[in-house]
Amino acid sequence: MTPREKIPSKFTPPSPPTLVLTSAAKYFVDTRIYLPTSPSEACLPTSVQLPDSRLEWGFAGTAKSTAAIYNPDTAELEKAAHTEWTHWVDNKTTEEVRDEGYMYPKDDGSDEVLELGEMVNPARGQVEKYEECWVDLDSVMIPGDQQFLSWVLRTVERGSDEGEVVKGMIMKVGQYVQGVLRKGEEFGVRRWNWGVENDVSGWRSTARIGQLDFPIGEDNLGMKMLPGIKIKGADGIEWECVEVFNWS
Repeated sequence: MTPREKIPSKFTPPSPPTLVLTSAAKYFVDTRIYLPTSPSEACLPTSVQLPDSRLEWGFAGTAKSTAAIYNPDTAELEKAAHTEWTHWVDNKTTEEVRDEGYMYPKDDGSDEVLELGEMVNPARGQVEKYEECWVDLDSVMIPGDQQFLSWVLRTVERGSDEGEVVKGMIMKVGQYVQGVLRKGEEFGVRRWNWGVENDVSGWRSTARIGQLDFPIGEDNLGMKMLPGIKIKGADGIEWECVEVFNWS
């Protein structure tokens, strides 16, 4: 279960700040939101509705990984860990796309991981090599819980319009929750974070893009999730819990 934050990379143009949540069953949700370009724009985190133009990329799907191989005698890396991500829902396309990369721990004493791989460059629409740096974030146990907790909600159904497809995924890992939802040509992103502000603890909205409704919010993010449970939002879209995982 990995909350992961991206460090500015050599991708051209540079990718904006990124948060990726990955579950034990290898579901993932990846959102990349541009920083403000003027004093009039809201900074992150914010409960203010952000314009669609602030979303650089939002996607979710499943990942498949192979572990790194180290020399048993020298402990030197012989083969880097490899991951392939399948985009099940994506704000840039309705097609299922894949990207893949190799992970190299940096030898500078930091906790950063260097990812080298190939993906479709959003600015050019063609496959290019890329380089990104990541750092894993510590999960926080929510007060009242006995263990760390993650869960995944997913929806896929036909919309009211002919040919319209609804796809979405929401994931919680520790103190982070984020989700993406596509309904036809509309796309929405939500982020929440549990924390303490002005001596008051609780869940707070930290990013919102798009007008689509999500079935959860600050008031019910603490609800008990069980595999197979179904939740229906105000818009009638039904979501199913496909994974719950606890760890110490």
